[in-house]
Amino acid sequence: MRFNFKKCLSFLLCGILLSACGCGAGENNTNTDASEKDDNETIRIACVGDSLTQGIGATGWKDDIYTFAYPQQLNQILGDKYKVGNFGKGSSYVYYYEGRTESLWYPKTVQYTLSNQFEADIVIILLGTNDARVMNNTADSEAWKAEFTTLVEHYLDLETKPEVYIVSSITLSLYDTDKEQQLKDYILPMQQEVAHELNCKFIDIYHGLYDYFITGEGFASDNLHPNDAGYRKMAEYIADNLEL
Repeated sequence: MRFNFKKCLSFLLCGILLSACGCGAGENNTNTDASEKDDNETIRIACVGDSLTQGIGATGWKDDIYTFAYPQQLNQILGDKYKVGNFGKGSSYVYYYEGRTESLWYPKTVQYTLSNQFEADIVIILLGTNDARVMNNTADSEAWKAEFTTLVEHYLDLETKPEVYIVSSITLSLYDTDKEQQLKDYILPMQQEVAHELNCKFIDIYHGLYDYFITGEGFASDNLHPNDAGYRKMAEYIADNLEL
């Protein structure tokens, strides 16, 4: 067989062009870079929250790898039509007062700023668990509600006018029974009230997954943060309750 130089050169050039176009390159569906534009059909979901959103307790979290956090698993469930951004910040909270670490007040975090730039079509907010420990009376609870209302209204007023879902906290029963009572008395009712008053969808993950989490099966060793399976249950429950 005679060597065909022209045909060989043609195949070589074709391969170089395909490589330059990036054919077969993957995309990180949980990229929070707001400057990265998707096609017009992609639905962008911003997950706002504390460590329960960030993914503390899941495999890899100590190395800042959050593959098994609920937003990442939610993106896997929903598929390529959706781009889910994880804007969780561990230890962040809603109710600021003098003496609390201001840098952990959610509106002061980098994650808050990035979530605003994400151009979200949907915002899912799961905040309040870290406030349960400082709730001692109805006055505290009302103050929390006022600040939470301001935060939710901010997201409702973003330029993209996103649909906002408020997700309740999960149980603290196995972690601290006193904090669990504070959560039930002062945070859970207000999460639901704000959702109702601002006409936001409310996802009651506390009661929806209570029987699962109370077994301890879904928690990491601290009985506070979910493990991989626990975050999967959260992602599935949230996905089932999104009106898409």
